[in-house]
Amino acid sequence: MSDDNLKSALAELSRLLADSGESDWATAGVRELQGQIDALRNKVFLTENDKARLRFMLAPTGSLQEVAIENGWGDSFLRLADSIENHLEATPN
Repeated sequence: MSDDNLKSALAELSRLLADSGESDWATAGVRELQGQIDALRNKVFLTENDKARLRFMLAPTGSLQEVAIENGWGDSFLRLADSIENHLEATPN
């Protein structure tokens, strides 16, 4: 996955979260994802700490997956999480 594809996957996930019902987790997720997207747009490489935070956010049975399931986009969450995690594993720092 290229950085452009990663930005697209993060943006789609952020959009889905923003369109979800009121939730502190969704709001915090959107804020965190937007920070990562902005960094990538500015050609700033994701640090190991950034990658760890993203992995934590995408963890199975985590709060973002719960938001996704409650709002009817659980399958999309799994697809996006898989794509993002594959990119994070393939990208050296």
